[in-house]
Amino acid sequence: MAAKRTASQRGFGSAGLKVWAAVCDEFELSEHESALLRETCRCIDTLSDLQKVLDRDGLMVRVDFEGPLRLNPCLAEQRQQRLVLAKLVAALDLPRGLTEGIAPPAPRQHSERHRPRQRLRVVDGTPGMV
Repeated sequence: MAAKRTASQRGFGSAGLKVWAAVCDEFELSEHESALLRETCRCIDTLSDLQKVLDRDGLMVRVDFEGPLRLNPCLAEQRQQRLVLAKLVAALDLPRGLTEGIAPPAPRQHSERHRPRQRLRVVDGTPGMV
């Protein structure tokens, strides 16, 4: 709970603060997990700010006053921040319900029972695995 009370002092925006509160209400975090969550919340806030700029300025912008239209540089930064966010969320190993809408889902690990089936093929008249 002490971590939750000091979250606003860390300078989180509303999106980051919402995630911080949801995770801290649900879990007791170790020191390194708190550090990962802090960076996750900062990344979420950065993505929120980038989206506001994109909403305001659009996908195409003029870099120079009279120059040609170019792709907004915020798009590249947004893509990079999303990659970082996905890695942070995966490192925290949070349940899927808490991470919906925050980051792309982490790739699922297949159990032995749910492992994708291997295709069979016939080689020289003898069945074998692909």
